[in-house]
Amino acid sequence: MKENKQRIPLDIQKLMSRIKQERFYHPENLIQYCQTLLDYAKAKHEPYLSAYAYFYLGDSMVSQGKVNDAINYLLDGIAIQEHHSYFDLLPVSYNLLGVCHYTQGDLLLGLEYLYKGLNIVEKSNNYIIEGKIYNNIGVIYMEQQDYKNALRLFEKCDKVSKKATNETEIRSNQTTIYLNYAICYLGQGKIDLASEYINKTYEIITDEELADQHIGIETLKVQLAYQR
Repeated sequence: MKENKQRIPLDIQKLMSRIKQERFYHPENLIQYCQTLLDYAKAKHEPYLSAYAYFYLGDSMVSQGKVNDAINYLLDGIAIQEHHSYFDLLPVSYNLLGVCHYTQGDLLLGLEYLYKGLNIVEKSNNYIIEGKIYNNIGVIYMEQQDYKNALRLFEKCDKVSKKATNETEIRSNQTTIYLNYAICYLGQGKIDLASEYINKTYEIITDEELADQHIGIETLKVQLAYQR
């Protein structure tokens, strides 16, 4: 179930849009924005808005390297999302929670949450999120040097991402997929294939993305790109 926007005041809708827009560019601003949204949600007894705020609070903590705080916020949000069946928020929350646990060294718990998110999103048409979760599971296998299974998951990510309709998001997913293909092929010693996918990445990535993601020629060869 997803919240009906008609019942949300316009200024709160604008605040939610601002939170979503600034998550990658100004994560330091999200805490104040999310707290404002959370205060409103609690005062008006709006659980969807609380769940939304908790997810982005967790997201902002990840950006600042505060993984324990991120996990706590995400779990608060997931408790609300599961109770109210907010299936638009649950997959992205499970995805980010899975990444958090894996980065803390808990491989099995990380995979458990990623697959929970995948099981939900596979029943919807949110191909971008489905692709991101496949990507993140693939990255875990890649970091374990299981390149065969990693490539299999990146291929699934590639396939489902292309079903989406948002061209910007498709291209963003595609750059990550090509980058991870390159890393896998480097790990397998297939230098020509790795170079081919690095070149494909440069063909579709924009100057703005290069600046935002700090991706250079050398970092393209080693970056492990989790997707949020």
